Amino acid sequence: MVKFINKEVRGLPVIEWAKGKPTCVVAHETANNGDKGSYDDEINFMSNNWWNAFVHTFTAENGTAVVHDPDIGGAWGAGPSMHHNGIHCELCRSSTKEGFLKSYKNWVETLVHYAKKYDIPIVFNSGNKKVGILTHHYVTKTWGGTTHVDPDAYLDRWGVSINQLGNDIKSLYDDGRVTVKPLDKPKHPVVVDEDSIVDYLEAKDMDASFDNREKLATEYGINDYVGTADQNIELLNLLQTKNPSKASDYSGNSIVEYLKSINEDASFINRSRLADKHGINGYKGTADQNLELLNKLNDETTEQPSEQKHRTVYLPANINQWKVYKLNDKPVTENAEWALTPSRYGGLTYKILDEPYPNVVTIMTSRGKRNIYVAWDTGAVIK
Repeated sequence: MVKFINKEVRGLPVIEWAKGKPTCVVAHETANNGDKGSYDDEINFMSNNWWNAFVHTFTAENGTAVVHDPDIGGAWGAGPSMHHNGIHCELCRSSTKEGFLKSYKNWVETLVHYAKKYDIPIVFNSGNKKVGILTHHYVTKTWGGTTHVDPDAYLDRWGVSINQLGNDIKSLYDDGRVTVKPLDKPKHPVVVDEDSIVDYLEAKDMDASFDNREKLATEYGINDYVGTADQNIELLNLLQTKNPSKASDYSGNSIVEYLKSINEDASFINRSRLADKHGINGYKGTADQNLELLNKLNDETTEQPSEQKHRTVYLPANINQWKVYKLNDKPVTENAEWALTPSRYGGLTYKILDEPYPNVVTIMTSRGKRNIYVAWDTGAVIK
């Protein structure tokens, strides 16, 4: 029986379920050979990059780590069609057949566990009603908004077809051996908004001392930090929404040392992701690949951010109201100042002046600069 381990990542957005509870479970695999049967690096990477994507669980050889309990809400795991519907369950890669079989068994039990817990029917890769257990590949083919085709190739590598996955899920469900049990230790309450920079750092198991906060403030561009309330709030907002400046005084040829110098994860798994992002295919950590990646990252830090000034956001004509927020207010519904009316004008297009938070852009309105929310599921089009 799979063991569930509480590895909650605190401070993630709360995404309400469209039907009041999840209607499907999405089966993923991480696509990272560096996992080696463990979920630790995956959790670490997600904790530091959740604004790009986050999921509910990672399953490895020793069990399933619950990083975002579905009782709290949805996640950004497979495009906008699944934000408010799907529980996202990742399978970590193993380097041996024995390890794969352990992880695979735990993963199938995890998928069935959540189906039972939330009364989700055991239909597999079927229909377009967002019901049942679905692979990420099936979501891509059926609803779009994502391009991933996992877990097909990885399972096939170990001799497991997608049809067999469906049969294994149904067989386990019918067998009745999977029961719903609570996590192995009490959960912390979810943190949606943190008012204290000290509390936030402590919740992340980070040094909350003045010296470290001063160091963080410098990294995030806050000059002359003395710990005032305004500086602490500014630092807190930056920690929750942005990466620090990537400027570095490092001048050597080691990609590992360079990444450490900018306080970024230097593990193989993160270097693989960076290599893929920068067009370095088949990254294996060779000297030539590492030097190429280092050069690309150095080039990236010297580029002028002028391109953003020419980007635009289009608010489609089928939207009646689009909430607008003052620059100093958090972009949450209760803080909305007023609303644009795209439907009245056949759609509205604005130049993007800034991107202060993930999925938030600054535009010039008739009342001056304002922020609007432009996540994938809003219908906004950014070019």
